[in-house]
Order: sequence, then structure tokens, then C-alpha cells
Amino acid sequence: MRRFLWRQPEWQRGAVARYPWRGAGGRVLGEEFVTAVDLVVDVAMLLFMLGMIFKSNGKPEGPARPRSHMVAGLRSRGMGVGARAARGVQLQSRDEGQAGMVSFFGRKRDGEGRGRPTLLTGPRIPRHSSGWEALLKHLRAENGLRVLDIGPTSPQNINFLTEMGHSVYMADVVQEALRKEWQLPPLEEGEPVRFDEAGFFEQNLNFHGRQFDVVLLWATLDYIPEGLIAPLVSRLKDATLKDGKVLAIFHTKPTGPYTAYCRYHLTGISDIEMQESEPFQVLRVYTNRKIEQYFKGWSGIKFFLAKDNLYEVIVTR
Repeated sequence: MRRFLWRQPEWQRGAVARYPWRGAGGRVLGEEFVTAVDLVVDVAMLLFMLGMIFKSNGKPEGPARPRSHMVAGLRSRGMGVGARAARGVQLQSRDEGQAGMVSFFGRKRDGEGRGRPTLLTGPRIPRHSSGWEALLKHLRAENGLRVLDIGPTSPQNINFLTEMGHSVYMADVVQEALRKEWQLPPLEEGEPVRFDEAGFFEQNLNFHGRQFDVVLLWATLDYIPEGLIAPLVSRLKDATLKDGKVLAIFHTKPTGPYTAYCRYHLTGISDIEMQESEPFQVLRVYTNRKIEQYFKGWSGIKFFLAKDNLYEVIVTR
């Protein structure tokens, strides 16, 4: 048995000679006794490891937590944010005086594969971002901000923002918004499909009264159904603090370069890294006037034009 587990250490092989074991009546116990004890220990360890393997493979999955209450165990998905997150323990946020990460999407699992994390498949392509450059100055000038990062989980974003002393909250909206289960039949024939707004936001963007200083909206509004755009902007308005800022990206063309659904990774310079994700299509192209209408009632909006098929907007609450 020992040859399959580990070799007996040199110090242990000479232990009997240097420190003889004594049994009842003071009789010295020989190496045969020590070897027998070691063999029993080896067998016990092997049974324990086999039991753990069978337990992990055959353990039934428990009931899913409500989405709004689940904190992502990122290390269990290979995204190393810390041992506390791996154990499913909510990291401290600014409410507790320290930076941390909280997730607002605790997706359920079922036979159709629901709840799988959004895949990030492509290479990272750096792109200059005037909007991010302006927002980065704001993040460096302030301490202890709450940042809502909308999109597939990015360990790079989490580490970058928490190292700056900010709290990070995650929400992956697009993949969930495109699920047909949120669609409701039209009230009358010929009318557009309706959406279960209350159910969608309760499951995916229930902030429990939290408000944010910064929202990284990215290109979310280009990919979600039409019926969810205005409700989402309204919900973000309620969840953004006064003078809080929202960074959004919009496509100028529905097809062509840079129209694939991407995850945007933050850097310490004026570049962001674009990484292609799921093959979602741009559903619409906005005019400046349309964007201003959606963000009507906010205190300010600034457009940043670019040479590629993207332009950026920073909206101030």
C-alpha cells in the first residue's frame, strides 16, 4: 500500500531505533508493529479520499438560491477573486468599509443548460476609449465608490477596481434578456411582444436599495429587446446616485467590424480590451436624439465620437 501513496520518510524508518515505542508492561515494540500501524493509517486515508470522490460526483444539486441573493463563487469557476468568494461568502462592500465584489445574477440550472456563464471566446483587442479615459480620471479622484459593471464576469475588472479601493457589483444582462421565457403574448393581434419586466428585474437586477456612483453599461442597450430598453434605463436611474456617471457604448452600424457582442476589460490607461463573446447580433442603431430621449431627466450627457463603428456616451445623473 505504501508504495502507491508515498515512501516512508528516512526519519521515520530510523525512528524506532532512536525512540523505541513501548507497549503494555514496558515491552519495546518493533518495526513490525510500527509498519502495521502505518498500513492501517494508509488504508484509512485511501478510504477517506475515495469517499470524498464519490461524494463530489454523486452529490445532488440543492435548490437554487434566488438570483438577487446569490453571490458568485468566482474561484470555483476559475476566476480567482479570493477564497471567501469561492466559499460563496459575500465579500465586503462599501457598506462595511472595504472594497469587494457582489454579484446580482445567481442563475438557476436546468436540463437546458440555463444559467451557464456567458462564454468569452475571442482574443482581447485593445481599443482607445475617450469615455473610459474620462471615467478613469473620476475613479482615481474619488475613493470608495460603488461600481456596477454590466456584462459577463471579468476578473480583470474586479481586480482593477477593487485595488483602487472601490466596490464592484456584477450583472450579466444581455444573455438573460434574450431568453424567451420573459416574453409575454401581445394583448392584441399585430401588437409587439410584451415582456415580464417585473419578473426579469426581480431575478436579475434587484439591487435591494443599493445605489451606485458609476455604472459601466457598455453596449448592453444594443443587444437587449426593444421592450426592455426604457425599463432598464429607468431602473438604472433609480439605482444611480446624484452626480453618478454611466458609461455606455453604441454601434453606428448593425453589421460589420466591432459589432459582435463583446466583453470590455478595463486597463490603467485610456484603452479598453474588447473580447468577443456570444454570437448575439446588434438589434438596432441609435441616433443621438434617441439616446437623449431614453436618458431624459438625467442632468447631463456627453458624446465621444470615434473612427471605428462605435461611439461612447457618459451620462450624469
